[in-house]
Amino acid sequence: MQHLQNSVVGRAKSAIEGYGYSGDSYYETLKELEARFGKPSLVVKVTLDRLRKTSRIQNDRPPVVRNLSDVVSTTVWIFKRFGYINDLAAEANISIAVDKLSPDLQVKLKDLVRTSNLHQPNLEDFCRWLEGQADIYDDCFKFPFRGHYGGAGEKHNTFFGNLPSHNKQAKPCLVGDG
Repeated sequence: MQHLQNSVVGRAKSAIEGYGYSGDSYYETLKELEARFGKPSLVVKVTLDRLRKTSRIQNDRPPVVRNLSDVVSTTVWIFKRFGYINDLAAEANISIAVDKLSPDLQVKLKDLVRTSNLHQPNLEDFCRWLEGQADIYDDCFKFPFRGHYGGAGEKHNTFFGNLPSHNKQAKPCLVGDG
C-alpha cells in the first residue's frame, strides 16, 4: 500500500490519501483510482512496479514468502480485473516473479513444472503454487516465529520455548526437510 501511495502524484495522490498505509485497503484504493481516473493501465503499471520492486527471497522465512505470494496474488487479480489476460502468460512477467524466489524455491518450481503437465505455466499457475508454498512454510515454521509473525501468546527467548507444549497437538510438517 505504501508503494501505491508513493507512486501516485497530484489529484490521484489526494484521492487516496484518506486510505492510509494499511495493506488491507489496497484493493479499495485501486477501485477508487479506477473510478475517479478510469486509467486501468496506470493501475496495472503501479501493480507491476510493485512486483518488480519486491525484494528477492533470501532466507525462506514465512513472512517473506507470504509477502511475495500476496504481491503476486494482487498482480494476478489486477490483470484479471482489468482484462490484461495476455499479460498473465507473458514470459517477462513470469520471469519477474520467478526471479524473486530463493534458489531452493526455484528448484521446487522447476521440479513441479517438469513433473506436471504445465509446459508453459502462467502467472496464475505460479500464484497458486506460491500460495501453497507460503501455506506450507506457515504451517512448518510458525512456532519459531511466534510473537514475531502473527502468532499469539507470550514471546519466549529460546527456540525451544517457542515450540508447542507436549499437551497441545501440533500440526505435523508435510515437508520432509521441515
